[in-house]
Amino acid sequence: FGSHNHIDECISHLENLFPEKKILLVGACLGAMSVVDYLSNENHPNVVGSVIYSCTWKVKRETMNVTSGLDYHLFLKSLTADTVKRIFKCSNEAEEKLKKDWFTERGIDVQKVKKSKSIWEIDNDFVAPLFNLSDGEDYYRRISPINKCHRIKKPVVLINSRDDSTITSLEEMDLKQWYQRRVRDECISHLENLFPEKKILLVGACLGAMSVVDYLSNENHPNVVGSVIYSCTWKVKRETMNVTSGLDYHLFLKSLTADTVKRIFKCSNEAEEKLKKDWFTERGIDVQKVKKSKSIWEIDNDFVAPLFNLSDGEDYYRRISPINKCHRIKKPVVLINSRDDSTITSLEEMDLPGFMSNPNLVLWSTAAGGHIGFLESVFPVTSYLNRVVPEVAHLICEYK
Repeated sequence: FGSHNHIDECISHLENLFPEKKILLVGACLGAMSVVDYLSNENHPNVVGSVIYSCTWKVKRETMNVTSGLDYHLFLKSLTADTVKRIFKCSNEAEEKLKKDWFTERGIDVQKVKKSKSIWEIDNDFVAPLFNLSDGEDYYRRISPINKCHRIKKPVVLINSRDDSTITSLEEMDLKQWYQRRVRDECISHLENLFPEKKILLVGACLGAMSVVDYLSNENHPNVVGSVIYSCTWKVKRETMNVTSGLDYHLFLKSLTADTVKRIFKCSNEAEEKLKKDWFTERGIDVQKVKKSKSIWEIDNDFVAPLFNLSDGEDYYRRISPINKCHRIKKPVVLINSRDDSTITSLEEMDLPGFMSNPNLVLWSTAAGGHIGFLESVFPVTSYLNRVVPEVAHLICEYK
């Protein structure tokens, strides 16, 4: 928790030594964690960016990973014992009593901590109550870099080795969501720079609406006043399976599936093809099966799910479905859906009482409009959303 002050002091010292130079932060392992923590909270003008490597991304997962086995016996066992000794080290009896009383006041079970056999036990029984946190999981969640990267506003190169068994693998890092949030944060920062006096309202359709829901369910940006979304894909599995046959499939999804498969396996030479095949196989992906995919569902179930270390396509769809995230939204959102949109979940299937229990959500259901179209006239082609969305946006801004 004190890393900010140390880094600030280092930066001030470097600025005094080299007043004309820019500063780049470099960190490894716990040092990389410290750099991520600093950059996610600070935006120092003289710091141009960072290079970090072997970063501990998910602290609980990585701490529990070394509570046994060779790493524990070679390193962590002695580190745990040494840490306990340092915690209770005293120069005299008076200091020992003072320290014991101070710990007890904070709800620390001194005898339990003295018997700690792992860093997890120290963090759960000593560090968490010391900082008035609920438990070790709460402490680890707060310090894990994976939960802070989306706030970084400087260029950072993250170097990780896929054979590093002590840290979170790429498959477990939810990279898609991580980078997606990063891009959205950059868009908002760009708008803030262009229009510093203005508030921001997010508008999204179909997959863009999914992205908005995902963002608002995880972030509460002060300059984002709310959102208008329409034709949102609510239950991804139901809506994906809905277009695995019929006219929509033959007009659109069939060619999209074929094109996606080509992009997955596109290689510039044989060496790259072999490397990609080996990399997929290591992750339990059946390459031949994926190449024969006839639908987006097959690609998601046989390729995307194992790529992100998920159990199957249903697990993947459950995680990305907006219907499972709306209850966390803290900004006003107007949801526009047409009842004749055959590609998305109907109102009857959406569990409206549970869905609308969030007072920040307003559902606007139209009798017609299809998927994204909402046509007002055909000649010329105009959508009444071009008129409605700005009006609703104005009402949201006034409400705020």
